[in-house]
Amino acid sequence: MSTIDRQTVYDAIVVGAGFGGIGMAITLRRQGIEGVLVLERGDQIGGCWAVNTYPGAACDVPSHLYSYSFAARAGWSRKFAPQTEILAYIQDCAKRFDVERQVRLRQAVVSASFDEAEGLWTIITAQGSVYLTKVFIPATGQLSEPLWPRLEGEPFEGTVMHSAQWDHRLDLQGRRVAVIGTGASAVQFVPRIAEQVSELHVIQRSAPYVIDKPDAEYSGLQRALFAKVPGLLKAHRLALFLQHEARFLAFARPGGLMTLFERKARQKRVKELKADIVGSMTPDYPMGCKRILISNEYYETFNRSNVHLHHGVRVRTHAQGLELLDEHGSRQLEVDTLIFGTGFAATDFLSTIDISGTGGLELKAAWKDSPNAYLGISVTGFPNMFIVYGPNTNLGHNSIISMLEAQFGYIAQAVSHIVEGRAQQLDLKPDVQSTFDNELQARLQKTVWGSGCDSWYKTASGRISTNWYGMVSSYQRLTRHFDLGNYRQS
Repeated sequence: MSTIDRQTVYDAIVVGAGFGGIGMAITLRRQGIEGVLVLERGDQIGGCWAVNTYPGAACDVPSHLYSYSFAARAGWSRKFAPQTEILAYIQDCAKRFDVERQVRLRQAVVSASFDEAEGLWTIITAQGSVYLTKVFIPATGQLSEPLWPRLEGEPFEGTVMHSAQWDHRLDLQGRRVAVIGTGASAVQFVPRIAEQVSELHVIQRSAPYVIDKPDAEYSGLQRALFAKVPGLLKAHRLALFLQHEARFLAFARPGGLMTLFERKARQKRVKELKADIVGSMTPDYPMGCKRILISNEYYETFNRSNVHLHHGVRVRTHAQGLELLDEHGSRQLEVDTLIFGTGFAATDFLSTIDISGTGGLELKAAWKDSPNAYLGISVTGFPNMFIVYGPNTNLGHNSIISMLEAQFGYIAQAVSHIVEGRAQQLDLKPDVQSTFDNELQARLQKTVWGSGCDSWYKTASGRISTNWYGMVSSYQRLTRHFDLGNYRQS
């Protein structure tokens, strides 16, 4: 049974209460826009940091950079904060900036449709609630839907879980475990569970590049200085930003500066791995083409007698475990637990929501070839819809928070135009989107991400639909001012 209050029309409804959704709500509130509602499908604020609770979960971007610039925190415990601390930070920001009260939890949005006559979006949740809003802001991000690979074979009778849905009730002590996937999550939880399980089999399709993690605890003195010395925290954040921004020069073209990082990665492999698996742990693609991982523990985990690497094998399931197949034949692995560390369906943007715009145009149809949006924010045919962390706004070299904040400012300007009556409907002009997308894709093909490897940055057709083509500063310049001339107004 649905519930609807047709007397309530929100200025903006934000979907998702992670870094993107909470930051967007805070920005709108700071601009004096009060009629904002945040819908979150989970049972707490925090987005991916509320659900990714696997052992060892932590950020791979420095804490002082992976936080809002308007809510700098002097008290981070270490250079790379753990999941629990990041989650607490997001929830504290929601309280401190008084947007917690605007969040409705356990509201999973399943559809959003635009009424051209009324100029309103109708938002429907799986729980049967119906909401009306002038502006629709999806902020579910690129890393919200776990990727479950399809495996051949018979049903596995043991325990199965994904790293993004970790079951902490499961005691791994003494278990025989197989992990499928060697990405950013696996590089964190594999060293942790190796200490508990009796046997750990890691199934690797392709080897990742792993470099040192420059992590350390902040001392009490350092935290005190950040808190009390005027300008120090801001200067430290700026220094981190500029340092990471410069790294894009290595991503801009295959080869070049990236060869220096490749050399360091190779030295790390040789130093930390047993000689007989160095070859299997050596990537066969240009560095940076896939996400570069950081860890001080991952390689050394494979030196344990109970940890086994299986590289480049095809996997079939059977009741008691796995069958591994390669050019040498097949072999059986008896395991009682299967953990997928296969990441997220990053290119399936907004796939869990049925979104329809003008003339009933469905977003899934508009994106049938590949997701794309002007600045990653606006899509032609979907008036008054502005996406946070949309297509081609991800980074490989710097903090995503800087990109999100650029989007917050741009979207807030658009919302102001609509709420203050300067425009009822803003629909992106088709030529603006196509021109932008053509230029963006052409530039991406020149970067390391266009160098030929398969990665979660790409769709099945090979199109790069996740990453931005340049530095954060270039995106900030493009989003600094909302240009009404790029939109059809009514």
